[in-house]
Amino acid sequence: MWTGTAVSLVGDGFFIVALAWQVYSLSSSPAALGAVGVAWTLPQVLLIAPGGVLADRVDRRYPMIAGDVLRGAAVGAMAVLSLTGVITVAWMVRVAFLFGVGDAISIPAFESVIPALIPKDELVQANSLSQVVNPVARTLAGPFVGGVIIAAVNVGTAAFAVDAATFGRTGTCRSAAPVFPSA
Repeated sequence: MWTGTAVSLVGDGFFIVALAWQVYSLSSSPAALGAVGVAWTLPQVLLIAPGGVLADRVDRRYPMIAGDVLRGAAVGAMAVLSLTGVITVAWMVRVAFLFGVGDAISIPAFESVIPALIPKDELVQANSLSQVVNPVARTLAGPFVGGVIIAAVNVGTAAFAVDAATFGRTGTCRSAAPVFPSA
């Protein structure tokens, strides 16, 4: 599960850099980048609490898988739109919104699954490991490697495609462990 999470977070770092690169290459407008950022964040703000309720009521694998499928499809759509040359800021706003919905569905389930998988005496170490991987993978390694990929091919399409591929890897890792709904 930790490997799947690390791979997914590196892919999310690719997405962050590719998203900004693509918006600026389309419009050079800070307002456009802000609109895409709001579209990504707004569903998280509105749906994270209902996502937590869902995670408490069903087998946590289902929201984790559903969220990853939605996020992977959103990033894959962005790669296809970019590759075909039909991507616009309006499309990016829509797709970023879907990505945010996927985050709101999967994050609460993922955060609450660790205590169900780890023995109580190892929970502090597992939480520490989880808290270290997020900034290292998502805000350091992912943006760095995503930036290198974008610089090498001069387009965000490759970074979107690589990120979409990481969801196939994480789906097998993150959802393979048995997860039980809380009583």
